[in-house]
Amino acid sequence: QLATELLCVRFLDAGCLITLVDESGVNPELVAQRNMDARLLEFLAGIKVGSRAVSASAAIYFNTQIVVDDISQHPDWRPYLILLRDIPLKACWAQPIRNRHGSVLGAIALFFSRRSYPAVEEAEFLDRVARLAGIALEQDSTRSVLQQSEQRYRELYHNNPAMFFSLDRDGIIRSVNQFGAEHLAYSPADLVGRDYSELIEEQSRSDLHEALRQALESPGRVQVFEARKQCADGRALWVRDSLRAMGTTQEKTEVLVVAEDITDIRELSDRLAYHAAHDSLTGLINRRKFEAELVNAIYEAGTLKMTHALCYLDLDLFKVIND
Repeated sequence: QLATELLCVRFLDAGCLITLVDESGVNPELVAQRNMDARLLEFLAGIKVGSRAVSASAAIYFNTQIVVDDISQHPDWRPYLILLRDIPLKACWAQPIRNRHGSVLGAIALFFSRRSYPAVEEAEFLDRVARLAGIALEQDSTRSVLQQSEQRYRELYHNNPAMFFSLDRDGIIRSVNQFGAEHLAYSPADLVGRDYSELIEEQSRSDLHEALRQALESPGRVQVFEARKQCADGRALWVRDSLRAMGTTQEKTEVLVVAEDITDIRELSDRLAYHAAHDSLTGLINRRKFEAELVNAIYEAGTLKMTHALCYLDLDLFKVIND
């Protein structure tokens, strides 16, 4: 829009437009215009980029400046004169817009109601404005790509089915992804600024502090520990935390934490351990577990001077039930 304003200030009696070419290289898209007749805009919208094109579409196709000082005498415009007979159009100048590699991005077109041919300084001015437009478009494209890349990163970060935290050296939460916060029944705002250890059961906090210390002492190495986390809704989850310190200086060091919910795995492991140590019929510990407990009791009695009692129960006819 700024480019069209510059041109209309320089060429007061002209209409001006800027079109960009789509990915197919055939369809021009109007992005800015000043002082343009609506009927002329409607006509130009149907002109595809090609060897028989006129105006901006011709400049895009041939990648060169196209100057028509009298359209009534120009062979490329002759097929359209009947369509344009009621429009006050006599001359058209068009200049391609290129990126720094020379590829065509679009074109600028000026339209005059009188016959007109550009002087040298006018042609140079048009070329300079086209160069500025090319720089602006390329920067806008780069910015758009960066924004899309950032948006993809944010979506991956927040929606990844894992809990991501970043901590400072003191274990204070700097950031947390959306999935991680919601999995613990919090919002990200509830967690940022809190001590990470507050989420962990008290008896396991020393393990966290040790893992955090080792991560800070050995940046780049991953420290892993498992603990139960308390959710805002009262649930408790078993979580495996992987910690890794990142940063070049102490002031900029942060600890990245990937927390994986292993509640189902721990519960399955606990069930398997229980069944391995208990009789399925009575629910009492089995012979292997009993012998292990007996060895431990004997050790505690002999070494720690603790007292234990052994009870023996004989159930009549239980063999019948067992069989």
